[in-house]
Amino acid sequence: MRKLFLFPICCFILSHTDLLAQKAEKAPVKFGKVEPGDFKTVYSIDSSAQAVVIADIGFSEFIGNNSGWFSLQYTRQTRIHILNKAAYDAATIEVPLYISSGGGGEEELQNVKATTYNLENGKVTETKLEKSAIFKDKLSKNFILK
Repeated sequence: MRKLFLFPICCFILSHTDLLAQKAEKAPVKFGKVEPGDFKTVYSIDSSAQAVVIADIGFSEFIGNNSGWFSLQYTRQTRIHILNKAAYDAATIEVPLYISSGGGGEEELQNVKATTYNLENGKVTETKLEKSAIFKDKLSKNFILK
């Protein structure tokens, strides 16, 4: 009798688990779509800013892997408007990765896509990041920085 009572409750809880999750929100900008009007040089919030972060959106999800287990995948999309040469360092993104001391390998940085957009003669030009521009620094026995 108890099993018959618990079964409907479990089904109800499992069918409503999405109520506990956060709902995905629309990004404030469309990544990869840059218009000439996006290159305004003064922002009302801080007119002396050297760079402005337009969007910095990230999310994590569990995905199946080849070892029959799950991996945590983190995805991040960032748009930064660099207004002058003094802010070029704002375009440097650092990702710390963990190295397992038990022989489990190291975390991986995959599918890196980065693009620089410039306004030249009223037209937007695009320059994609080359793989040779990604560097690896060892921070400690258990961490690297890419």
